[in-house]
Order: sequence, then C-alpha cells, then structure tokens
Amino acid sequence: MPFSIHSSRRPKLCGRPRGDWLAVWLTACGLFAAATPAGAERFVAVAWNDSSQGRGAVQRLGTEPPWTFEGAALAVGANSSLRFAGARLYALSPVDATVTAIDLTTWSVDEIYALGAPNPPLDIAVVDSSLAYLTIRDSTQLLRLDLETGATQLVLDLAGFEHPAGLLTAGMMEIDAGRLLIQVARLDLGTAGSAAASDPTGYLAVVDIASEQLVDVDPVQSGIQAIALQGTFPKYKMNLLRDERRLYLSASGAFFDQGGLEEVDVDALASLGLAIAEADGQTAADLGSFAMVGSDRGLLVSSTDLAPSSHLARFSLAGGVQPEELWVTVDYRAPTMVHDPQTHTVFVPDGGSTNAVWVFDADSGEQLNREPLALAGPASDIELLCDPEIECDCAVGYSCAAVPTSSVLGITLLSLALCTAGIFGTLYLVAARRPAD
Repeated sequence: MPFSIHSSRRPKLCGRPRGDWLAVWLTACGLFAAATPAGAERFVAVAWNDSSQGRGAVQRLGTEPPWTFEGAALAVGANSSLRFAGARLYALSPVDATVTAIDLTTWSVDEIYALGAPNPPLDIAVVDSSLAYLTIRDSTQLLRLDLETGATQLVLDLAGFEHPAGLLTAGMMEIDAGRLLIQVARLDLGTAGSAAASDPTGYLAVVDIASEQLVDVDPVQSGIQAIALQGTFPKYKMNLLRDERRLYLSASGAFFDQGGLEEVDVDALASLGLAIAEADGQTAADLGSFAMVGSDRGLLVSSTDLAPSSHLARFSLAGGVQPEELWVTVDYRAPTMVHDPQTHTVFVPDGGSTNAVWVFDADSGEQLNREPLALAGPASDIELLCDPEIECDCAVGYSCAAVPTSSVLGITLLSLALCTAGIFGTLYLVAARRPAD
C-alpha cells in the first residue's frame, strides 16, 4: 500500500504517533517563521527646532502608512542635522557645538559629545564604533572624533587647496572603499571681500582612511589634486550609488550660476560633468537637495530668487527635470529628502508654510499624505533609518555603512536548519519503521 502519514496504523515514536511528531515539528517551524522579522523595519528620523523650548528635537516616523510618529521626541541641539550609522543616530548641532548620539535599540540619548564653541559641526562620517570624522562649519579642518572617549584631534587642514584670492570651506562627506570624500567649496572673492557668484569653484577632496592622508587624484600635475567639479561649489548631502559606482551631488553654488547636479565616478575619482545643468533653465534660480530613486532618476527641489522656496519635481539623467511641480513651500529650503527603497517612497521635510513631513510616490511623484505629518517646529533635517538589529539592504539611495548583522538572523537560520532536519529525520524514521503490508 502507498505510504501515508495519515494511515490508521501509524507506528509509535517515544510514545507518540510519528505523524504527531511531524505535526509538532511543523508547528514549531511555523512559530519560528512567525517570530522572524520579514525584513528590516524602517523609520525616518526627523529633526526640528522647538521654538518654545529653545532647542532641537528628533523623533522617529514609520515609513509605512499611515506614517505615525513612534517613541518619544528626544531633545537635541538646535538646528541639528542627522546622520545614521550602525545602531546609532547622530544629531549635529552647530548652535550648541555638540554631537548627540542616539541608541536606536532603546531610542534614548547614548552620548553627547561637546566640541566647544570653536568647532560647530557640519557633518560626521562614522567609520566604526570607535572612529568618526567631523567637518567644521566655515573651516578647512577635518577632525577625528574618538567615539569612546569623546576626544577630538586635528587630522588634516584642507587649506592646501586654497588660492590667495579664495575662501575655502569643507562640507558634507561620504565613505566609500576605504576613502573619505569631502566637499570643498572655494569661492572667488570680490574687491569688497564678499563671495562672488560669478565663478565659484568646488572640489571633492579624497582622504585615505587607513593613512589619514590626502589622495592625489591626478599624479600628472604637481602637488596633491582633488576631484575638480565642473559645477559650482557643492552643498547638501550627497547620494552614493554603490552598485553603479556613482556619486551624485548638488554642485549648485549660488543663484543663476553654472551649477547643477553633478555625477562623479568613484572608481576613477573623476567628475563626469553635470547631469542636470541649471543653465538649461529647468531648476528655477538654484538647485537644492535631491534624492536618487533609481540609477538614472530621482526627485529634486529648486528655489526661486524671489524668496527661499522649495519646488519639488521629478528628473531623469537623460531627460532632465520634468516641468510638473509636485509640491511647493515658501520661506524654506528643504535641506534634504530621503528615499526608502523598501516602500519606494520619498520623504520631504517642510518648515515653511507648514511644519511637517510630506510623503511622495517615488515613481509617479504622487503626494501620498493629504494631511501633514505635523511637527512642533520647522524641520532641520531628515534621515532614513533601518532596524539596527537587522542588516540593511544597501539599496539605491541608502547608505548602510557599519550596520551590524543581528544575532536574530543567526538564530533564525539555526532554527530553520533544526526544523528542516527534524522534519526529514521524522519522515525517515516513519518510512524506515512503518509496518509491512
């Protein structure tokens, strides 16, 4: 007769029918599967200025509808910008000259690094759990920050790229392949000493992290050369597409200049030119922050010269900026926007007509939340997070530097292996010891 675990003559195993043991194994596997997270849980961290308290605040916002805020709003320094690395969120306040480290597993302040008034932080690049680098506002200095002791030390002074008639400042950073890429703005000065917008130039300095020395990207020329940008001086956070080996940045300078969205080959350490040029008239007076949502397209904001503003539109590298405006706010320039590849949505902060966060479909540009996700003050920054207990997927537009793999994943894989072995072991015993026909 054909073998069936539903036969009325089921053999016994340890006092129980083998079919019952198989059911137990299957139930256990089901419980393990139910307890295992299906993917990295995502949040968006939003920082804003709480004018009633005279300080900044940061809170988590879920990336799934209805996009609710979760956990307490934590106090941070005023005008904080945000960076996520590992199991920590870093809030950098140039007003208080502090870096506040937030533990994402407990959503609580883990450490406050007081840098002192001479060192208002602009950006942080976290290498590992003990090492980070800081750029300082209106400065050419790159500082090393010991995340365990809080001690800082000057690593490099980028003033070597300066020329006698110029003003040099370091900007935002990215880490790639053991190298630190640092925005460097060099402004030509007018006769009155003010920065002229006619021909400001910009660079990306490259630092080898192991040696903490500048990398010469053009050995043919004398001296140490940075990556020369074809646009004007760079601003805002950059987007690194690791699979495509491309870095995009807003080398947009000031109003009505020769700036735009610039593309950099991070293997060749060379600019590929402006993918979106402001001179084409597609970006109002000045291009602002942006988010790549694919290898060849994204969303960006631009401002008019009549008032600081954010006009949101879609763009492609081949077709330029689409004329349809998806959203507009005035008296506010969105400092950044983030793309969540898991939900394929883009989150844009607002601190103009409404203190809120808006959510858009990354493909169609449709505004998904009709009611504002309200904040208690104007947003100062926004950053995508994933569950620090689960390894991130390093998808387009998302940096997963130093994100730890959780023990949960190991336990899950071990549980799955045990369940599989148990099922096949039970089936083998049942088959081997079934009664003869």
